[in-house]
Amino acid sequence: MKNIISKILLGSIVAGTGMVYMSCANELDMKPQDWYVPETFWKTKTEFEGNQIALANQFRGFTYQVMFSAGELRSGIFTLSTIDGSGTADADVIQQVVDVSHPQFSNFGGWHGMIANYNEVLYRCENEGVEILDEDTRKGLMAMAYGQRAYCYFQMYKMYGGVPLRTVPDVLLGEYDPEKLYMARATAEETLNFIKDDVKKSIELFNESNYVFKSNKKDYYWSKAASEMLAGEVYLWSAKVATGDHAAGGTSDIQTAKGYFENVIGNYGFALQSDFYSIWTSSHNKEAIFSVCYSSEEDGVYYTSPETNFLWARTTGAAGNNYWSTMDDDGWGKISGKAYRFGRWCEEKDGKLTQRTSKVWDKANFGVMRYLYKNALYYHFDEADSRGDAFYPQYHLTDADRGTKTLMLNKFDPHDYKLAGCFVIKFRPSIIAGSNYYQFKVDVPVYRLADAHLKLAECCNYLDD
Repeated sequence: MKNIISKILLGSIVAGTGMVYMSCANELDMKPQDWYVPETFWKTKTEFEGNQIALANQFRGFTYQVMFSAGELRSGIFTLSTIDGSGTADADVIQQVVDVSHPQFSNFGGWHGMIANYNEVLYRCENEGVEILDEDTRKGLMAMAYGQRAYCYFQMYKMYGGVPLRTVPDVLLGEYDPEKLYMARATAEETLNFIKDDVKKSIELFNESNYVFKSNKKDYYWSKAASEMLAGEVYLWSAKVATGDHAAGGTSDIQTAKGYFENVIGNYGFALQSDFYSIWTSSHNKEAIFSVCYSSEEDGVYYTSPETNFLWARTTGAAGNNYWSTMDDDGWGKISGKAYRFGRWCEEKDGKLTQRTSKVWDKANFGVMRYLYKNALYYHFDEADSRGDAFYPQYHLTDADRGTKTLMLNKFDPHDYKLAGCFVIKFRPSIIAGSNYYQFKVDVPVYRLADAHLKLAECCNYLDD
C-alpha cells in the first residue's frame, strides 16, 4: 500500500510539471494479499481447509441461539418461576406456545445462512477444486459439506416440516433479483427425501476418501461417524413422526436407522467414559463424535449461555445484601436480616461427592437467573445412577444450621428437599488464564457414543428386540 501511495504521489508531481507519465491503474487494481474475496480466495488447498475452521466457528453460534432454544427448552422440564424473583426467559417456548403470533424463530432459524456456505463449498470443490485439490481431499471436503448441509436441513425439518431447498450459491454466482431468488417451500416428504439423499451422498464420498480433517481435533469437524449418527436420527425420526404429507410408520426406516447406530458403536473405536464428569470436562475424549469447541483459550469464546442463566449470581437482585438464595419455612424467598449463601462446588473424591474448600461464586460474574428445572427432573434418575448426584446446588437448611450455613447433600431426596439454582453440573467452570472469574471452558457435544446406544435401544424397542 505504501508503494501504491508513493506512485500516486509521484504521478501527481510528474503531471504538475506537464510531463507525460504512465497510468498507475495497474497498481491501483492490486489486491492486498490478505484481502479475501471470491476473486482472491479458493486458490490453494490451505484456503479450502481454512474455510472449514471458519464454518465450525459460524456453527458455534447456533449452539445456544437455536439448538438449546429449539431443543431442551421445549422439553417440559422447566418451571415458569425462579428462586431469585428474576423473570423467566422464553416463557412462550417453555409452554410450547408456537403459532403465527409467536413463531419463536424467524427466517427458518437462520439455518439457510449456514447452508449457503456449504453450497459454496460444494460448488468450489466441483469447479476450482478439481484443479487445486487431490481427489482424497476434494471428496473428503464434499462429504463434510453434504453431511453438514443435511444436518442443517434436518434441524429445519423438525421445526417446520417442508422448507425451501436451496442447493446452489445463487448470489455468489451473480443472481441478485429477489423474484428469481424466491423459492417456494418443498413439501415435508420432499424435504425429508432430500435430507436422506444428502446424508447418503456424504457417506458414499467418505467411503471413497481417506481424508481426515484435523485428526488431533477431529470431533470438532464433521466426519463419517457424524454422518452415520445423523442418518440414524433421520431414519428413526422418519419412522416415528408424521409431518405434513409424510406418513410415519413401517419397520424399514427403523431397520435402516438401527444399522447406522450399530456402525457408529462398532466401527470407529469410540468408547464410553468411565465416569460422567469426564464426558464434559475432557476435550476430545473417546466418547466424542461431533462437538462444538468452547475449550480453547486461543479462541477466547466460552459457553456462557445458557449455563449462567441457570444460576443466581452476584449481580442478581439483592446482591448488595450479600446473598444469592434463601429458604424459610414457607419455601423459597428472602428472610429479613439473614443471608444463606450457597456456592461450594461439589466434586468427586474417593468415590464420594464432597465440597471444595473455595466457594465457586466468590469469582463468579454471571448475570441474573432465567431458567429453573423442575424438581420432577430428579425423579427420572435411578437410585444407582451417579448422574443424580450431579445436580448443583442441592442443599437444605436443617434446624441446627438454619441461619448459619447451608449443606451440600451427597444423597438428595426430592421428597424432603428442593433443587436450588437447579443447574446440572455436567458443564463445570474454571478460571481462564488472565481472568479473575469463572468461565465455562467446556466443549458442547452434539453427538457422543452414549447417544448412539440410546437411539439403538429405541430402535430395538420398536422392533421388539
